[in-house]
Amino acid sequence: MEAVARTLGEPATCLRIDLSTIEGVAELCHKIESDFADLDAPVLDRHININLIAPMQLTRSAARVMRSRKSGDILSIVSMGGIIALKGSASYAASKFGLRGYLTSMRSELAPHGVRIMGIFPSGVDTPMLRYEATHDGSALNFVGKVFTAGEVADACMKVLETGKLETYVPYGDSITSRLAGAFPWIIERILPMFEKSGEKGRARFRAERGI
Repeated sequence: MEAVARTLGEPATCLRIDLSTIEGVAELCHKIESDFADLDAPVLDRHININLIAPMQLTRSAARVMRSRKSGDILSIVSMGGIIALKGSASYAASKFGLRGYLTSMRSELAPHGVRIMGIFPSGVDTPMLRYEATHDGSALNFVGKVFTAGEVADACMKVLETGKLETYVPYGDSITSRLAGAFPWIIERILPMFEKSGEKGRARFRAERGI
């Protein structure tokens, strides 16, 4: 096994595990979770709770009140990560994909009752979290396009309240690429290196412009 591992293009780890025993399976599970998992269970749960469960519950409660009075707007900030799933953000993408599906379904259910459901899908936004990504070797894909300010996203939120669109993308151009790749997910791995290269340039530019 070790000889074969050395011939592989990527680093490989050899494990000798007896899968016929409970102890062997438990040992393998422990190694997977401790050595290879990018998120432990509590962190994964936190992603889902904050990004999906909380918006669902809040939307549900608000919709009950608005439906009874036959009017109301519910606006959620989703993410371009809810349209295209990229490496390094599996649980994040899962939560945002779920929220996008929930909003789409709820819009159809509530439209006859005078309640509008809308979502904002921004790309990179200049927040403390993004600055941490910029300085701690986070995903370069966050910096492929223009990085928007929180104020610009807020402006987009105000505009969508006028248009009433189900989905508003910030910027719209990023959504074209994301929706095309999202429709054909098998091509993502092929185009990923190109976007990562562009993202590294964008990261360097972002850090230089902000002096970080």
